[in-house]
Amino acid sequence: MGVDYDPGGASMPGEEMYEDEYGGGGGMPGGMPGQRAGNAGLMNGLLGMLTRTAFEKVNRPGAVGPAPFQPNLKQRAAISAARGDQREALAFFHAHLVTGRESAAADFAAVGYSALVRRPTWALRAGLSVTANIAEDLEGDAEPIREGMKLEDVVGTNRGGRTAMRGGRGAARNRSGGGGDGGFEEAGGPEESIGMPGGMPGAGMPGAPGAGGMAMPGGMPGAGMPGAGMPVMPGAGMPGAGMPGAGMPGAGMPGAGMPGAGMPGAGMPGAGMAGAGSDMGGAGFTEEDGGGFDMAGTGFDMGGGAMGGMPGQPGRAAAAVAYTPIDVQGYTHAALEKNVGMLADILRTELARRAGAGDFGKALPNLNAEANDVAAKYVMSGGRIAPPGTGQPMTWVPGIDYLGVGPANRMIASARDQGIDLLFHFDVVAKLARNGDPQYDARFRVIDCATGKTLAVSRTINKKDVLMGAQRRTIATILAELMQPAFDGIDARIVVRAMPPLQPQHAASRIESLLATSQPDRIDRLAEVALFHQQGLIDDEQLDQIFYFAAGEDGLRLLHDTPEKRQELAEKLVEQMLAE
Repeated sequence: MGVDYDPGGASMPGEEMYEDEYGGGGGMPGGMPGQRAGNAGLMNGLLGMLTRTAFEKVNRPGAVGPAPFQPNLKQRAAISAARGDQREALAFFHAHLVTGRESAAADFAAVGYSALVRRPTWALRAGLSVTANIAEDLEGDAEPIREGMKLEDVVGTNRGGRTAMRGGRGAARNRSGGGGDGGFEEAGGPEESIGMPGGMPGAGMPGAPGAGGMAMPGGMPGAGMPGAGMPVMPGAGMPGAGMPGAGMPGAGMPGAGMPGAGMPGAGMPGAGMAGAGSDMGGAGFTEEDGGGFDMAGTGFDMGGGAMGGMPGQPGRAAAAVAYTPIDVQGYTHAALEKNVGMLADILRTELARRAGAGDFGKALPNLNAEANDVAAKYVMSGGRIAPPGTGQPMTWVPGIDYLGVGPANRMIASARDQGIDLLFHFDVVAKLARNGDPQYDARFRVIDCATGKTLAVSRTINKKDVLMGAQRRTIATILAELMQPAFDGIDARIVVRAMPPLQPQHAASRIESLLATSQPDRIDRLAEVALFHQQGLIDDEQLDQIFYFAAGEDGLRLLHDTPEKRQELAEKLVEQMLAE
C-alpha cells in the first residue's frame, strides 16, 4: 500500500463526490383540490396530445439528420494536427492518455525514451528557424543556392561597384533586427553559444527548472529533484535516487518537465476555413525580432460565424462544406526556401524520413497520418477548421514546427517558451564581396533549447565553392555532403530510443520529481504518471493518491467521473496548459 498523501491535513474525498448532484427528487407535497385537480386533468390531456403530435412529426422519414460528429480527445488532437498546430495536438494527445487509459493502450505503447531530455516521451518537440543577415544592396533577396545555378551567376558580376567595399552599403545587416559585419551571428552571450567544426560547443544559459530527469537502467544518469521529500511508495529510497547500481545520480535536464503544448488563442474563436479554399498565396512571415507569421491575405477565413470556445477548439459552422486539407506544410516550406534555397529540400528529405521513422517520437507523425481523415469527417458534419493564429508556430513536416526568422538567441528563447526541446537553425549571410560579386554563406545547427548549446553543426556552405564543385558533381550531392555532419550528430545524440524496462523505484523517483514542480497538474505530467500505472509500476490506489496530490479533486474526477465529464475537465486542463 502506498503512502497516503494528505497535504495540510486534508482527507481524501469520499465516493459521494461522484454521485449525481441532482439525484433523488421527491414527490409532490400535499393533495390537489377538486377544481385544480380537474384543471390538471385537462392540461395533462392536452399535453399528451401535443406530445404525440410532436413525436410523430420528428419521426417522419427524413426529418432527423445524422448526429453531429463530436470528436473525442484523440480526434481533437488529430484535428489540431490537420490545421498545423502540433503543440495543441500534443496537449490533446496527452489528455487522451490520461482520460482514456483503457482505450489508449496502443498509444501508451508508442512511448520512447529521450536521452536529451532524460524522460519518457511520445514526442520530442522540434522547431526550425533562420537567422538571415542580408546586405542592403541585395534588397532582401539572399539569393541562396538553387537548382540550375551556374558559376558565372556569381563570378565577375560586380553588381555592387564601389559600394561593396568594406564599410559601404554592401556590408550585411541582420534583417531580423541585429547588427552584423557580414559574418555568422556570434551572439556568444548567456543564451547561446556557437559550436563550429573542430571546436567544443560552449556552455549556454540553463533553461527554467523543471521536473528532474529519470534514472534509467544501464547507468543512464538523471535523478529526481533533490529535496522533494515525498516518497511515492515504500522502498523508493532517498528523494531523487536512481536504481542502485545505475551509476551516479545526475541532475535532470533543466526544463525536462516539458513546458506547455500550445499557444493561447490558437484556433481563434469563430475562425474557420472559407468553403473549400485554402489558398496560401500572398502570405508572408514577419521578420521582426523573434520571427513569426503574418496570416493576412492567406485566403483563410479568420472571421466570425462559428461557435467560440477554448483556445484551439475547432468552431462549429451552420452547414457542412467540402473539406480541402490546409497546405500549411507547403506554406512553411516556401518561407524557408526563400532564405536557404535547395538546402530546404535536402533538410526536408532527411528530417521527414527521421521523423516518420519515429526518431523524434511517434505521437505527432501518427496524429498527422490520420489528421485529414478526421478533419474531413469533422468538417462534413458542420465543423470549421482554421490554421494557427498570427505569430504561432506551424507544421513544417510532421513532428517539426517552423518558427520563422529572427536572431538566433531570440529564436532559441522563443522555442523554449513554446515548449520546444530541439531547434534546427540556419545561419545565413548574404552580401557583396569586395569585387562586387554576390556572396552567400550558410550553416545549419542543432541546438538544445534548454541549455542553448549547439549539439551538431554542418560544414560552412559557400555558394561560390559549391558552384565550382558542381562542374564535376551535382549541386544536391555537394550540399548533402556539407550537411552530413549535422545529420550524423542528430543520429548519435537526438534519436528517441525504445523505452527500456523499468522498475518501481524508477517510477517512484520520476514521480517525485513531477510532484515537486510548480505545476504537477499539467496534463503532460499527469500522462506520464498514467504511463507508469499502465506499465504496472504503480497500483490503482497509488494512482489515485498521486492524482489527488497533483490536481486535488479534479485529479480524481479525471480518473473516475463519467467519460463526458472526464473529457470536459481534461479540455479545461489543456486550455490552462496552452495559456502558459
